Amino acid sequence: KMNLLIFGSTGYCGRAVAEKALEDDGIQQIILFVRDETRAQKIFSKVHLYNDSTKDNGKNRLVFKTGDIYNRSHIQKVVKGVDAIISCLSSYARPHNQMSSFSQNLVEAVQILQPDH
Repeated sequence: KMNLLIFGSTGYCGRAVAEKALEDDGIQQIILFVRDETRAQKIFSKVHLYNDSTKDNGKNRLVFKTGDIYNRSHIQKVVKGVDAIISCLSSYARPHNQMSSFSQNLVEAVQILQPDH
């Protein structure tokens, strides 16, 4: 079973991706990297599958990790132990250089963990 990390999970697209991931029994853990865990929990408490996300041995499959997408150390910490990463971040409200910074930090974090890929 895989561990999935989703960036931008509280937005329209990110919520849809997280909901689909909850339907997939092949995904052991869905890690949502968020700025505000309280807000994210409120959003996902309305998702019908969220309340049933503990079906695998009573362990909650949906895990919230709080951090800043522009902080390299936060990115490096959250990518450890994940098998797949999906970014649903919108560039609409962010300047191009900030999205580039996030992308560069993400690529570097993955390369540190798996330098041969």
